[in-house]
Amino acid sequence: MAAHFDGFIAGAAHTIVLADEEVTDKRADVVTAAYKAAEAVARCISVGQTNTSCTDIIAQVAAEYGVEPVQGVLSHQVKRHVIDGNQTIMNKETAEERVAEFEFGLNEVYCVDIMMSTGSGKAKETEMRTTVFKRAVENSYMLKTQRSRQFLSDVHARFPTLCFSNTTHYREFFFFFSHLNPMPRAWACERG
Repeated sequence: MAAHFDGFIAGAAHTIVLADEEVTDKRADVVTAAYKAAEAVARCISVGQTNTSCTDIIAQVAAEYGVEPVQGVLSHQVKRHVIDGNQTIMNKETAEERVAEFEFGLNEVYCVDIMMSTGSGKAKETEMRTTVFKRAVENSYMLKTQRSRQFLSDVHARFPTLCFSNTTHYREFFFFFSHLNPMPRAWACERG
């Protein structure tokens, strides 16, 4: 679920385990670890703190619950009408995946995204069909058909830099997608 306030995106998601009895196994550990890490990172984001201190906190919480942070997950700085800004917090830093260290500044906004796993923490893209896409703002399109131009115009008017669902214009979307290939917000999965 997400909304925006004056162009600043606010998203929220939680994992809930539905079971007949109380869950006390590794499912409870991974859900609790993700929740506790998100709370700790939210408290860590303050003027003078660094993004690497947040990554360290995520690792500490994961170790405490015996789970692994998922690699490749980033928490982004949010700017007005920009959901994924340049300054990021790594969920798990590896030798191959690193981001530049920076200090948090006054009046900056961040969307905290924490993912934990009971497995190795190496998620892979799945074959599940995604329904959320984002227009590549840096691309300019020379469209031949009126239908594609109308769809792109509508996406630009309603979702200039934000994500959109293909359910808004189902038929037009697939015509547009087959020709222009907007960036999908992919599913990731790990068995653990």
